[in-house]
Amino acid sequence: MHIMEAPVHRSHSHPPKLNIAQVVQHLQPGGIETMVIDMAQGMNHVNTQVISIEGEQTQLLTNWPRIAKLHQQWQALDKAPGIQISIIQTLKRLFVQQQIDVVHTHHIGPLLYAGIAAKLCGCKIVHTEHDAWHLSSFKRRQLQKCLIRILNPIVIADAQVVAEQYQRYIGKKVDGVIENGVDLAQFRAGNKQFAKVTLGLPTQHFIVGSAGRLEKVKGHRYLLDALSQLPQSIHLAIAGSGSQAHVLKQQAQQLGITDRVTFLGHLENMRTFYQAIDVFCLPSLQEGYPLSTLEAQACNTPCIATDVGGSKETLCPLTSRLIPPKDAAALASAIAHYQTTTAEMAPRQHVFEHNNFSITKQRYLSYYMN
Repeated sequence: MHIMEAPVHRSHSHPPKLNIAQVVQHLQPGGIETMVIDMAQGMNHVNTQVISIEGEQTQLLTNWPRIAKLHQQWQALDKAPGIQISIIQTLKRLFVQQQIDVVHTHHIGPLLYAGIAAKLCGCKIVHTEHDAWHLSSFKRRQLQKCLIRILNPIVIADAQVVAEQYQRYIGKKVDGVIENGVDLAQFRAGNKQFAKVTLGLPTQHFIVGSAGRLEKVKGHRYLLDALSQLPQSIHLAIAGSGSQAHVLKQQAQQLGITDRVTFLGHLENMRTFYQAIDVFCLPSLQEGYPLSTLEAQACNTPCIATDVGGSKETLCPLTSRLIPPKDAAALASAIAHYQTTTAEMAPRQHVFEHNNFSITKQRYLSYYMN
């Protein structure tokens, strides 16, 4: 497979700022998508367009109101299931019309469609690998190897463990590791009682919180099992929506803990959520480099996370705990520890030192410009 590069005829009045296209598979609530929106809104030295390969624009807005706050241009291409070659031509036209300098792809689907379109336009390609577990699939691994060889993108891993897995699966090193970061002005500690009242959570209970898509891979079933082993004084608040919502509510009913679990659905104001809870739990079966643990710790909330993907790299070693996946008993034990501890927790300092989003943006900007 050989791709001929066509020169892009740019106007002599080329704008002084770089034009960046951030391309995701599906613009819906999630860590990758949140990072992309934060990048689009927080980079003052570039013009950014966000592109969602899947999804219809009106439906995406309905599912995620935060998109409406994007000051930058954004588009949804509503790709049908399966391979759709016409998407490459659509992206090529967009890149030419918007005089795009750099195409930043996130995950393998955007690398396939936007990467080829960018190559045809002569744009620089930056690709972030957010997790490498998907490369355990032989077909995906071969496809990615082919794309990397043809497109020759700058490859960034968002965690050291992802970089190591990528090298093992693809057979070459990434060009750099840039850890995800959070906006410390947005995520900060607040009045816990006020936050509980705001969300309708019991004010006299110890609140365990979890946030993320309600899908099997996020491991919420083990968190419900853990809660059933803990005292009545412990309450669970789950933020997020997904296909497993009904199944999880049924599980809570079967365990007899319905009155101890609050399903909050999708929340726009996650800062208030992190401020309301006493400990945050991420019981995932697979992860890349999660944002939720960083956001929680930025609000001075300690975390419990399963030892999968890059979760360990996000945790403050002094205040948070790592447990095996699919282990409800270990999860219950860790929660009980935080209920009884009286030590002052200050994980925000760890996030300030290692995951300040202003640093993340500057590091990406250096790859865009050089």
